[in-house]
Amino acid sequence: MATYHVTAWCGFPHYTTFEVEARSFAEALRKAQEQAPEEYAEPCNGGAVDWDEFEICPDGDERKSRIYVEPPRRAEIAPEHLLKAAQFTLPLLEVLARGSESRRERRAYYKLRSAIHKATKP
Repeated sequence: MATYHVTAWCGFPHYTTFEVEARSFAEALRKAQEQAPEEYAEPCNGGAVDWDEFEICPDGDERKSRIYVEPPRRAEIAPEHLLKAAQFTLPLLEVLARGSESRRERRAYYKLRSAIHKATKP
């Protein structure tokens, strides 16, 4: 069995750390999900919180660290990640559109640019 160092975050903006003994990442995650409710995020002091994000690091080896995010939290953070990906992709798509005679590439560029503008305008 290996020792997995766990950092768990809750919906309230706090975290806790603890260790679990497990044979695999999956087992470490299951144990972390079971143990996290017994941990107290400061300043909750015993109040019930939803632990929705886990970083699990086997035997302190950060290179092998994995992050697990519960599905409701994934849905919550997805728009931010999608916007960042779109912003990263836009300049590449612009180059492709400028060098292409196809209307399809130009339309894709303008649609993405418009979507980013709509998502970020004040």
